[in-house]
Amino acid sequence: AGEAAIESQAGPELLRVERLSLTGRGGRRLVRGVSFTVRAGEVLGVYGLMGAGRTEMLECLMGLHAETGGSVWLDGKPLGRTDAAARIATGLSMVPESRQVSGIVQSLSVQANMTLSSLGKLSLGPWLAPAAEREAAAKMVADLRIKAHRLALEIGALSGGNQQKVVIARCLMSGPRVLLLDEPTRGVDVANKREIHAIIRRLAQAGMGIILVSSELDEVRAAAHRILVMSRGVVAAEFDASRATDADLAVA
Repeated sequence: AGEAAIESQAGPELLRVERLSLTGRGGRRLVRGVSFTVRAGEVLGVYGLMGAGRTEMLECLMGLHAETGGSVWLDGKPLGRTDAAARIATGLSMVPESRQVSGIVQSLSVQANMTLSSLGKLSLGPWLAPAAEREAAAKMVADLRIKAHRLALEIGALSGGNQQKVVIARCLMSGPRVLLLDEPTRGVDVANKREIHAIIRRLAQAGMGIILVSSELDEVRAAAHRILVMSRGVVAAEFDASRATDADLAVA
């Protein structure tokens, strides 16, 4: 809180989403005809209350629901009905809402949690290259200011904020064009929250497209360029983050 909205340096369109939809069990429509774009260097904030369809929308973008309707383009190319692995390879990556449930693997080390999704890039033929894996993980520890005195340390020994940075590092190691962040600072202390916001700003300034889902008004205003407000599976409103008021965002 208290940070000014970041300046827009938006470049060419990276992601286009048209009429995205998802129907859940019992015929309930969880995502209903959602359309938007994300440009290079832009942080698109998505605000809404629990049950608004924000997480389901991100999961649809990642190919986690086979029954997803609508169309998604990345760099002008249609993604079609690909699964999550194919979408990661294409240039999408997602930090999930719950790091404990689907973000980290408690039994693995800091290094193993970071490189889990990038083992193909860190291998020579069929064999993992340990030196390359250590070097890539050490670079991420430095870049994201992860407080871990040993890469071999079990992930559970880190604070919640540093565990979250490890999850972000794993996503970044896959080389995404567009990064999806679902409540990235939930359960994180104030200092690490500021650092995660700084990471988001640096990534945007480097030309990455970012979708930031948050239920915190101050967070979307401070960290995003544009804000979509979701309610009951639809986009209820769109605002420039620098001009959005509490009353504007209350339409959720």
